[in-house]
Amino acid sequence: MIPTNDRGIANRTARRRRWLCVFVLAGIGMHAAAAVAASGDLDPGFGDYGRVQLPFDGGLDDWAAGAVPAIVRQPDGRVLVARTDQVGIDGWDSEVAVARLRTDGTLDPEFGTGGVLRLRFREGEAAGANGLALLPDGRLVVVGFSISAWVEGGMGVIPILDSGLALVRADGSLDPDAFGNDGRMTLDLSESGRTDYAISAVVLDDGHIVVAGTAENESGTRFVMLRMTTQGNVDPSFGDHDGLAWTRSITSLGGFHRSASGQFVACGTSYASPVAEGRIVRFDSAGDLVGETNLASAGIQQLTACAPREDGSVVVGGLGRDGTWLGRVDPDGQLDLTFGDEWGRTFIDCQSCGLWDRLGYPVVPTDIAILADGRLTIALYGYGWGHLALRSFAPDGRTDTGSARWLTDRSYDTGWRELPPSAGASKLLPTQEGDLLAVVAGLAGTTVIRLQASDGPGASVIGLLGDFTQQSESDSGGLLACRSGSIDGMVTVNFATRDDTAQSPDDYVPSSGVLTWGDGETGCKAIPITVKLDNRQEQTESLWVELTDPVGAGLAMDKARLYIADAQSSGSGTTPPGDSNRGGGGVAGSGLLMLLAALACLRRLAQLAVARRRHNRPPLRSMRITSLATACVSPVSRKDRH
Repeated sequence: MIPTNDRGIANRTARRRRWLCVFVLAGIGMHAAAAVAASGDLDPGFGDYGRVQLPFDGGLDDWAAGAVPAIVRQPDGRVLVARTDQVGIDGWDSEVAVARLRTDGTLDPEFGTGGVLRLRFREGEAAGANGLALLPDGRLVVVGFSISAWVEGGMGVIPILDSGLALVRADGSLDPDAFGNDGRMTLDLSESGRTDYAISAVVLDDGHIVVAGTAENESGTRFVMLRMTTQGNVDPSFGDHDGLAWTRSITSLGGFHRSASGQFVACGTSYASPVAEGRIVRFDSAGDLVGETNLASAGIQQLTACAPREDGSVVVGGLGRDGTWLGRVDPDGQLDLTFGDEWGRTFIDCQSCGLWDRLGYPVVPTDIAILADGRLTIALYGYGWGHLALRSFAPDGRTDTGSARWLTDRSYDTGWRELPPSAGASKLLPTQEGDLLAVVAGLAGTTVIRLQASDGPGASVIGLLGDFTQQSESDSGGLLACRSGSIDGMVTVNFATRDDTAQSPDDYVPSSGVLTWGDGETGCKAIPITVKLDNRQEQTESLWVELTDPVGAGLAMDKARLYIADAQSSGSGTTPPGDSNRGGGGVAGSGLLMLLAALACLRRLAQLAVARRRHNRPPLRSMRITSLATACVSPVSRKDRH
């Protein structure tokens, strides 16, 4: 922990209290009139308070950059979810797991075995899932990777991946007439025996399939796509190289879509030059290159998510040296300067994100959803303690100043209670009815969440307002827990403090109890925390506040950290993320930042090693040196750098 100036703490504490009052008043004004859902409230008719837990753990996804759970929705409302899942106990095998959920979130027994299909793209080889697409006749295309071999390299053995495809019938069985091999096949898109894998698929109106991914060759990694039939035949008229369309402008794929005009849009990052560059590349319906946009000049060096709009423009999200940004590129490939808060961009901050170890790492957009009303919702990888973080913006990309912050900057507990942190990349799927589906990757499981539009009854939800706060030893404050969604019925939740670096009873008075909201009651309630003043000069310490055992409501954010700043300290130091002007906070002094980052890296690798042992995954020595290095920086980047 770092010494912090107590005068700055007092000012920031006062600011927080003013904002908390605004939040409380806004919450009371919104929900007292009618018991209807706010946009983004959990759907009580889906799973457990809007959440469904699936046991798919990601298997060997670490080896496939951009591998996240996939989700599609059938016209009848049933939802299909795919992710890699570990097989066996040695950690060197995995397979594709596909589940179909009924509209209430229960597994559909008419699909596969008890609602789940498990498959491999080539018999005897470990496999993983990256993408799903529905054919017009209801069949399902599954794309991903198959591990053809393990070879020596770097710090241990590494896999050689091939692209995998499977075609599944409506009952969850492989189509025996598809892909020339009982419904499944593998492809070597690298054309050199090196690693390649499919990340996404788009189905065309004529039933053809366009598969997109990345492939390595002697010149490095490149983006590739091909058009093929359900019989497994590659269309040689597509692209300009034996049915392949490709570009070296993207080495790490952040998204692949088909626009309303029929163009194919790929977005991602080029790591070919010394400085990373965010790129958008467009191809026409025949696979010919149309245009390319380099967003590095606009401050987006890593483009991690994108979504095309009906007018041909593309909304993008990514990272730069000065933070995380949202932008929009016009159909002509130029940054739209009328979009966003400043010069075509909007800074993406996230107060509800749990920033890992409070070192000020930026949040990473993993997907962008354009809702039925035109609003934009961004899924953020916030290094969280098990929650999905969503940030919402107006259709023009501007910060929504007309809504309470806690309705546009929200987090959702996904049921993970174990350490190390397990929140992961998410994919979003808006529905025509205005709802929003999200599938979230966890270390030990996969969570599907359904959020409602603003015109229906929502589940009653209780959550802590913010994932951290800070106060001085000379001040006693606390945290707020808020109720949103339905206000029907009485709800309760238990709260308790827990030691972190601060120890009770020396540093603070332990506290526990029950918070109660009556029938028709909404708003926030205080959890008072009394800290103890001493005459010692100490580093900033922290404690945890946790919510458990809700009755009559679901849980939103159930954990928050409270920092205690030393009243005796007068050094410059730092504040927790969220108090600096941008980027979620930072450390004063580059030397101290490097030291803290190094310590965080060692801790992160230790946590990763423990997690891999716990879940019987290959040991760290089997990971590539680039995987280990970037694991310290960003869970997304450590895959993207492979």
